[in-house]
Amino acid sequence: MGRRKNGDIIESIEHFHRFQLFVPGRIIKLESDTDSYDGDEYGVGYSMSSYFMKNIEILESMNHDPITILFSSGGGDIIQGMAIYDRIKSSPCHVTVKVFGCAMSMGSIILQAADDRVMSRNSSLMFHDGTSYAAGNNHETRNMANFMFDYGKRIDTILFNKINEKRDKDNTAHMSRRTFDDLSLKSQWMFAERAVKEGLADRIEQFAIRTKEST
Repeated sequence: MGRRKNGDIIESIEHFHRFQLFVPGRIIKLESDTDSYDGDEYGVGYSMSSYFMKNIEILESMNHDPITILFSSGGGDIIQGMAIYDRIKSSPCHVTVKVFGCAMSMGSIILQAADDRVMSRNSSLMFHDGTSYAAGNNHETRNMANFMFDYGKRIDTILFNKINEKRDKDNTAHMSRRTFDDLSLKSQWMFAERAVKEGLADRIEQFAIRTKEST
């Protein structure tokens, strides 16, 4: 029996490293893709989204217990990022996203989908309008620009609503959309403390500081 248990543990560890899914703890590691040639990180993309969709589906098919997502991302593709955002929002499970390192650009929006948005003490957020490219005739490029502009407005609404959710909890007056626009949150960096204060994260991860015992 002990050998069987050890084998199950080793298999779970291997799956976690290979597929970013640790079934015993109901944990998903959501991380940016890396280029197989030079190892550079290139952010949220189809591979990241695909792995995540499969992993969350596996956990949900087992039961509806809480799920924890360990998250760090410098951003990436807005369409794949919004697919992840929508999938988290639609989950029947209580989903906690824990940020270690950073949640930048599209990563900062994925964080907003969680039921519990947790940041480590030294992690950071950054919001901005993403960079897009369009090719084709004048109609196609104009339509693409309009589409991305509308996407930006949707993202603004997500952030705006989260800020006012926090204000509801604090029994303070709602922020107007004009005030939100004047804040110019886009292209700003912030540490966990300000993110919680603004309503863009729920809490800071608390951990005990380990000290070495003298021998």
